[in-house]
Amino acid sequence: MIDSEMTTSASVLTTRAASHRNAIVFCTDENYLPYALFAAEQLRRTVTDIEFDIVICAPDGTTVPDTLAYLNIRLAVIETDGLFNGLYLDVRRTEAVYHRLVLPHVFAGEYERILVLAADIFVVGGDFASLFKTELRDFAIDTVRENY
Repeated sequence: MIDSEMTTSASVLTTRAASHRNAIVFCTDENYLPYALFAAEQLRRTVTDIEFDIVICAPDGTTVPDTLAYLNIRLAVIETDGLFNGLYLDVRRTEAVYHRLVLPHVFAGEYERILVLAADIFVVGGDFASLFKTELRDFAIDTVRENY
C-alpha cells in the first residue's frame, strides 16, 4: 500500500499544463508506447467531443512522433525516487506498471478524475464522458475486471 508519506517522494514533469479537469492516462514504457499511441489515436477518432486530456506517463520520458502531434498528448515523466524498489519487476512489468498508484498524488489539483487504460486496448467507441460522471459514492477508486 502507498501511504501519503511514501508518495511525497513521487513527482511529475509534464510537457504542458492540463487542458481539462479529467484525463485518460496510459502508464507505459518504450515497449508498449506504440500501443498507447495507437489507442490514443483511436480515442481521438471515436470520441467526437473530447472533454479530457490524453496523458502518457513513462518512467524515462518519451516523445510523440511529429505525425501524431495532432493528438495533443500530454507527456509526463513520473519520478519516484526509488519508491518502487523491492517490488516485482521484469521485462514485462517495469516501473511504469506501478505509476498508476501515484497518479492521484502527482496530479492532485490538476484533475478531478483519472481513467487509467491499458496501453494495449482496442477502442471501438463508447461514451467516455459518462465514465467520468460515474458515481463513486465514498470510494476514491473504481476498477473493471479484465476478461481474457
